[in-house]
Amino acid sequence: MQVADFNQFGSAKPPEAGDSRRCARCEAMLADALDGTLSPSEQTDFDLHLAGCASCSAMLADAQRGAAWLDLGA
Repeated sequence: MQVADFNQFGSAKPPEAGDSRRCARCEAMLADALDGTLSPSEQTDFDLHLAGCASCSAMLADAQRGAAWLDLGA
């Protein structure tokens, strides 16, 4: 993260929605996020992106429903 990634109060601000590079990175991190194996900094980046991106938030919700459905079948 860079200084520009923080708001005037020192908190990280969510990235701009629709940034295709960040969306692609979020999608690549999805399986690890579901497994709970992201590093703390990766989890922070993932969560910040989700806070500002409805598309990726919906993708995570779909993946969580799918994972829950698979767990029920086991």
